[in-house]
Amino acid sequence: MVIGVLGTSDVDDDLLYQILVAFRTALANSLDTDGSSLVSMLRCITKVVPGAPRHGRYLPQVVWLAIALLQFGEVTHFAEAAKLLQASLETLDHQGVFDDQPIINTLFNARSPMEDVTQQIDQLLNLSFETNFSFALASIIFRGMRNPPTMGASSSLLYTLLRLTTHPRQSLETDGGPALRPVPPDALGYFLSLLATTPTHAAYWKLLRESGAGPGWLPESGTLEDERVPGVPRVAIGLLGIQDHHTAVLITSFLGSMLNSAGAEPEREIVFSLIADIAAVYPDVVAMVYGYPLLLTKCLLIIICRYESIQDRVVEAFANVSNPAILHAVGIIFRTSMLDPVWSSHVAMNGSASTLGGYADGVEHGPGRVQVLALEEMQMRGILMPHLLVPRSVGTKMLQWMVDLVSRIIE
Repeated sequence: MVIGVLGTSDVDDDLLYQILVAFRTALANSLDTDGSSLVSMLRCITKVVPGAPRHGRYLPQVVWLAIALLQFGEVTHFAEAAKLLQASLETLDHQGVFDDQPIINTLFNARSPMEDVTQQIDQLLNLSFETNFSFALASIIFRGMRNPPTMGASSSLLYTLLRLTTHPRQSLETDGGPALRPVPPDALGYFLSLLATTPTHAAYWKLLRESGAGPGWLPESGTLEDERVPGVPRVAIGLLGIQDHHTAVLITSFLGSMLNSAGAEPEREIVFSLIADIAAVYPDVVAMVYGYPLLLTKCLLIIICRYESIQDRVVEAFANVSNPAILHAVGIIFRTSMLDPVWSSHVAMNGSASTLGGYADGVEHGPGRVQVLALEEMQMRGILMPHLLVPRSVGTKMLQWMVDLVSRIIE
């Protein structure tokens, strides 16, 4: 920690090298200790990162170390890994590294020497940064949004990612860009994740201003800061800029995953309403995501975990919710799903669909299976993983990969 305090103004690659070597040792020994030394070293690295040299050797690769720690999802160091990733990205931005090319290109270039390790981690979590960077990273970070001790660091990191991804486009608001420009495609994962932080119109408008979307989605300036505007914000489907079936599957699957762990009623209203609006344009996608629950193996470093479909949430809403907006949305979702040809054939073979809860756990046929296959084709099935952090005793293989990752960085 002393190095972290003293080294914030003048850090060279040699110092970063020594810290990373010590961190690799701490990682290798972490299962045999209480983990406090690992947390302390993460804080130390986060402290020295702002003083890293411009065009230094290690900082862009430290980004991937922080992402790997978030992928591990260990509860005691998740928040510190999020802070390290945020500090690393902000430092690179301050150094002007993202001025010449998009942030994604910069990070992929830094990842190349470590791909043999990083791809193994990606395959374990069933997420592909190559398929969609923002949805892969947002799925990993969003687990921290459901855990109170990590919520603040996770939301702050998501806002930083949103800003750094969209800031090259912000000037369009003053140079005649489209007033109803949608959120940039490479920022959608971060934007959707942050809907969990917008229970009021004022919070939602703040998110919109950071999103890279056109100013036409915002109300008149006098209303922007008014916390007294009643009701829950409604996200316009045009804001998402959905242009193809694959994007619709990613967005709707991500929203369904958010819904399965949502506790606050405003968030559930926002997400249910958005899925209902998507149903008007892509009814087959919503019917797919509505499907039966499945047992997914080797998920989140645990042997078996259960993915609950939107159907579970619709059943709960009809049974327990009195909110008219939610009931209206789930009615649309249910009717859309029942009219889909896949569901119609399933009902014809298995009886009436009039009983909402009339399905068996663990069924591997029907629309739920179609969704999983569609996501597997994109190497993005990890979007469905539960929003849980894991104890330190889980994931020995992942821990060894992180040790190997640090070795690649300092080679």
